[in-house]
Amino acid sequence: MMKSLLKNALAGAGIFVASMAGTANAQVITTLLSEGFDTGINGIQNAGWVISNNSSPAGSASWFTGNTSVFLSQNGPDSSYVGVNFNSTTGANNISNWLLSPTFGLGNNVRVSFYTRTVTGSTFADRLRVYYSKAGVSEDVGTTTTSLGDFTEEGVIVNDALVGNGYPGDWTEYTFFLSGIAAGQTGRLGFNYNVTDGGPSGANSNYIGIDNVRVELVSAADVEEFNSALVGVFPNPASDFVNFEAGNFANGQDLTISMYNVEGKKVWNGSYPSYNGNTISADVSGFAAGVYSVEFVAGTKSQIQKVVVSK
Repeated sequence: MMKSLLKNALAGAGIFVASMAGTANAQVITTLLSEGFDTGINGIQNAGWVISNNSSPAGSASWFTGNTSVFLSQNGPDSSYVGVNFNSTTGANNISNWLLSPTFGLGNNVRVSFYTRTVTGSTFADRLRVYYSKAGVSEDVGTTTTSLGDFTEEGVIVNDALVGNGYPGDWTEYTFFLSGIAAGQTGRLGFNYNVTDGGPSGANSNYIGIDNVRVELVSAADVEEFNSALVGVFPNPASDFVNFEAGNFANGQDLTISMYNVEGKKVWNGSYPSYNGNTISADVSGFAAGVYSVEFVAGTKSQIQKVVVSK
């Protein structure tokens, strides 16, 4: 098994849309934080990222520069991601290992996205909890494996139930919006690798990576208010295929269309350079029944629609 291989090799030595308010307008996107981890673990700490390992007891490793012998980065240089693994603790114990972002300005129209994955084919359960703090520069995550400190606002949880093969084995994007933010608040993101019965001898925990963290302010444009005629999503509900049209929104521009499930996982994506207004189809026959968000992006503009997949 991969975990055993990793243990032997290393022993001794990353749309749940929390708030959709305001996303029905044409939008301008301003980047607040963009981190591809090209500078490695030391470089990001110099840039304001903070590591805090509350595992009990703490093990021989914490967050580190991506190990290219396990898998490569989502893009950029091969090692340009951050990793964390079962060596966050010793023996068979509980893991809670935090990676905190630099401070940034919060807002109800701030969108957070990141990529994460584990080892392909892993059956050892991993879990990532992503929270955010409204407490400015605070680094308080408490001192126990269950404490949150100031990071009480939940963004998204990947493989909450600790299913053995429940963590994505390929780079997968997750997205959420901040909510309940008062004017002028600042804070940080908290990526919490949190696994019970983990460690080198535990039943759970293997190795995960995080890459391409982006925090973006999504604001309504002063012009081009939302018009349902700009983009089309049909049929709605859909069962086998859903069609997209965006000729009035992105004709002649580079167009990207993405679909997200209710957990924030990107389940479909298409890119269309110099889009010419043609109808685009997505096969949703294998999707679970439910409501999906469809995001159209052309340049700095964005539109979000919803589609129901029925069975």
